[in-house]
Amino acid sequence: MFRLHIGRSAIVPLIAVVALAIAACSDPEPSPTPVSTTPPAATSIPISPTAEPIATPVVGSGIENGDPEFDFSAMVSQGYWLSRDHFGPFVMASGMGIPFKPSMDQLQMAMQMVAQNPDDVIVIPQNMAPLQAVFASASPNLINDPREFGAMDFEVLRLDSSTFDQRVTVRGQAQTMLKESQWAHTFATGHFGSPEDDFGAQQRFMGIMVAMLAQMQGQYAMQNLMGLDGLYHDSDGDLDYVGNWVLLHAFADIAGLTGEEGGRYTNSESHPMFEQAAGGLFKALEGRDPASPQEAAAAIRALAFFASTTRADEDRDNAVAR
Repeated sequence: MFRLHIGRSAIVPLIAVVALAIAACSDPEPSPTPVSTTPPAATSIPISPTAEPIATPVVGSGIENGDPEFDFSAMVSQGYWLSRDHFGPFVMASGMGIPFKPSMDQLQMAMQMVAQNPDDVIVIPQNMAPLQAVFASASPNLINDPREFGAMDFEVLRLDSSTFDQRVTVRGQAQTMLKESQWAHTFATGHFGSPEDDFGAQQRFMGIMVAMLAQMQGQYAMQNLMGLDGLYHDSDGDLDYVGNWVLLHAFADIAGLTGEEGGRYTNSESHPMFEQAAGGLFKALEGRDPASPQEAAAAIRALAFFASTTRADEDRDNAVAR
């Protein structure tokens, strides 16, 4: 059975690379240089002609028999919508994890933050199932018929709970948090307008929701997955260093998100918690040398984000030095 994996086989955005084909002609065999007892003048040395490289122009995707209109811009756009259309149902509707229920006061406060124009009304979906912890894997098959539900009824997106692998992995939790915090940044851009505008309120509300989810999942990790060694362990006790680097990345990003002066998601209560969590995990990973290219890549990203958000000068310098 095909399964949706969120743990060690984590979801990675699909990014294609456009290839350039370059044909070059080889140099012809050089003529022998005459032997001379005196250095020849510079102009007397024969120079072999060299053909200029010819670059083959790339049309569309560059794929033989591919759609000429599917160029790099189209590829990026497809990645955007695939990312957005998958993570929303997963964290808000699938039920594949441990849910929590935001209070009506929290929802009303969120709406007030991002929608202050009566001509742009937010619709809160029915039967949301926001997750504070995500399970390791499940079958991606829906158990309900979409034709029998309204567009804003999230019950339609439930997965089969009998297929859930109920382990909570550090890597799956961290990658989900990071996805949410990065999308929160996107939903706060001018592309989606401001609270006074007559457009974009629904998307701005989604930004508030995913920022809140990232923070709830971070708190779950702090309370349930952190070990005495300062590192974070899967719910079955396994230690995954790649997952810990990704979690450092997520903690640092959320610290920046909640500590941004005048930002939409600024939160004076959450910010110190995530800044401290990022600093603690950074110290716990201080003596760790990555054991694989995958871990090294995760470490580089985490250290870069941590250095950009921490307010501790010594930690920043150490992160950059590493």
